[in-house]
Order: sequence, then C-alpha cells, then structure tokens
Amino acid sequence: MENMIFYLIGVKICVKRGDILKEKVDTIVNPGNVLLKMGGGLAKKIKQKGGKIIEKEAIERGKIEVGEAIFTTSG
Repeated sequence: MENMIFYLIGVKICVKRGDILKEKVDTIVNPGNVLLKMGGGLAKKIKQKGGKIIEKEAIERGKIEVGEAIFTTSG
C-alpha cells in the first residue's frame, strides 16, 4: 500500500502503513470504547509508550457516547 494524501476542509491528511508510535505527527486518532479504558490494541500501545497519565486523563473526562471524541496530552 502506498501512502495516501488528501485534504479535508483545508487539513492535510496522510495515511501510511507502519508503526504510528514512531511517526512524527500532531495527532493520533485512536478508536476506543465509551469508558475510555486503554486495555488493548492500539490504545494499550499508546498507554505503554506515553504512560498511564494518558488513560488517567481520558477516564477523568467521564464516559462518552459513540461517535464522540476527547483529547489528552501525549503523556
């Protein structure tokens, strides 16, 4: 798969295959669960790399609804 680059409402989006935790990026969008627990998959890897503070910040924001998003620091 080659890199895909497109623009959405003036924002450049680049889709790549690889280890997202080794990329220099502004933001990581992680599909999670409504309780914001980071126990598996990409979420677990993000927590391992950035520290438990990321999950703590997310959980402190409280339960979210499907389709909603929150942000945290990078750890």
